[in-house]
Formats: sequence, structure tokens, C-alpha cells
Amino acid sequence: MSVELTTRYLGLELRSPIVASAAPHNAEPAMAARLEEAGVGAIVLPSLFEEEILAEDIGLNLSLEQGTQQFAEALSYFPAVDSFTGAADRYVASIERLKGATTVPIIASLNATTTGGWIRYAREIEGAGAEGLVLFNRFYQPDIDLETGDVVPRLQLSEPSELRLPLRWIAILRPQFGPAVSLALSSGVRTGEDVVKGLMVGADVVMMTSALLRDGPEHAKTVEAGLRAWMTDHEYVSVDQLRGSASAARVDDPAAFERANYMTTLRSWTTPPELTSAAPERRR
Repeated sequence: MSVELTTRYLGLELRSPIVASAAPHNAEPAMAARLEEAGVGAIVLPSLFEEEILAEDIGLNLSLEQGTQQFAEALSYFPAVDSFTGAADRYVASIERLKGATTVPIIASLNATTTGGWIRYAREIEGAGAEGLVLFNRFYQPDIDLETGDVVPRLQLSEPSELRLPLRWIAILRPQFGPAVSLALSSGVRTGEDVVKGLMVGADVVMMTSALLRDGPEHAKTVEAGLRAWMTDHEYVSVDQLRGSASAARVDDPAAFERANYMTTLRSWTTPPELTSAAPERRR
């Protein structure tokens, strides 16, 4: 049986619902080529951070104004700066470079902090040819270095258990938004069966980063093979047929995705037998 994997996401026609989400090496043409060869539907670039842009602008201004408070005439010695290639310019250039090197859609990822700040950069990115934006990312938690007392970043790749949170919320949101809003599931995706789950709750695409970092871009082929095998075994002929079949609007018990199932989940815990044996008697 032939299985059709094509899907639509943010107005883009994708050959597969498996998307390589934002990773540091996705902007490298060689890596993008390997991901394309592995069959991904699209490639998301590493994020452009507004803080990085602002830091460069502040640093440039401080350098140009150095000493002018004491020696105003020093301004006449500085050359005119007609243009400056900053982080945003380099990011736009990387989009253009990858679009020329691959045939799969390249999606920009913009991480802004100020009100309205993302609009300016989004327009610049759109002008470079990106037709969609990834607006949300995983929440990374800081840690404490017990020796120095410093707050330090700890990068930990996602684990399969993290898949449950996006599964729940996409299942709840898909019936409310309908097909007009594109939804991408990310976090905890590693196998073809994980992709199946994402599609069943209503995701348009399922994104992977950690699995590709662990196992290499060619792992996308294994994931696609697992997706095709499951769909064939269960007689699904297309992604469209599979999508939303287990959303909150389609399952027999929608409360399974909501707080009404909270008590049931807690009571599902079974204490291991070795912990239920009688405690030894105290010596008197």
C-alpha cells in the first residue's frame, strides 16, 4: 500500500511532516544537504536573538563615541559609517545561502524580547525568502554551580517523556483552531511512532532536534521508515487521514486530555511489591 506523507505547514507544501527544528548546525550548507537527503520536509534555522542584535549595536555606538566626552573634536577624525554588517544581516545572508543550496523550505526562527521588536526583523527575514516563523522554543532551566555559587546554563537534550506535554495541548487546541492555524509539535520526538502520535492529536508537522543531534541527520530516514510502517500496518493512506484522529474532538473521553483526568492519573500509580512488604519489627 502506498503512503502519502505530504502536508501543509504555514502555507508551505512539505514532502514530509518530519521537520528538522532549530539546531546550531542547521545553518551550515553541508548539514542542510544531509538533512535534505535524509528526507526532512523542512529545515528550521537556529534562532536569531534580539539580545544579540542589541548588544552589537550598543557595542558599536560605545566604540564610536569613545573619548568624545573629553575631546569633542575627535569626532572629526572618525570615518563615516555608512553600513554595518550585524547579526540580523548575517542571519538574512544565511537564509539566502541555504535557499540557494537546498530545495526544501528554509524556516527562520526569531527570538525577540521587546514589544514590537520582532516585527522589524521578521520583515527583514521575510524579504530574504522565509515564508514562515517558528515563534516558540523549549524552556531551558538554569542550574547552580555549588562551588562558585554562579547561575549557569545546563543544556540537556529532550527525553521521550517530554512528548506528553505538546501532545496534550495540541490535542486540546486543534479542535478550537481548526485547519486555519498551523500547529507544530516539538520536544521528545525520536521515533516514527512519536510522529504518529503528534499527527494523531492534530499537528501539521512534527519537529525534531535532540534526536538528530544524538544520532545524526540520517536518523530522519529511520523515523520516516517507522512512520510509513505504522501507517501501512494500520491502513492509513495519508497524513491528512491520520491527522486529528485522536484530538480532543475525536476521542471518546476528551477529559483524558484535561484536568478531569488528573485524579485518575495520580491514582494509577502502583507501589512496587518490594516496598509493600511489612516493615521489620523494631528492637526494644
